[in-house]
Amino acid sequence: MPLGLNLPKNSKKSLTKMAEKMKEMQNKLASIEEKEYEGNAGGGKIKVIANGKLRIVKISISPEFSSDLEAIEDLVQVAANEALSKAIDEKERISNSATTGLDINGLF
Repeated sequence: MPLGLNLPKNSKKSLTKMAEKMKEMQNKLASIEEKEYEGNAGGGKIKVIANGKLRIVKISISPEFSSDLEAIEDLVQVAANEALSKAIDEKERISNSATTGLDINGLF
């Protein structure tokens, strides 16, 4: 017997709604991969750009830091973590919104 044939009517509606939400979430997550997120440190003198695939795509360093390698390393790390955190936060926000408003009681 195929799964779901004997589900109550409201469960079938919930499953359909859940499938629609999942498709919407997949589309949103795919679009995030194309977006870029910027992290800054040192008052904007260090900038790191990450994409939604959590890859660093660009690092910009102000010329005034050319003689302080240790400061550059520390600030690049701060800026990179900020950029990646922004991408992760948006992915989590969209993933969490996928189940908002769904009544999954009685499905299992």
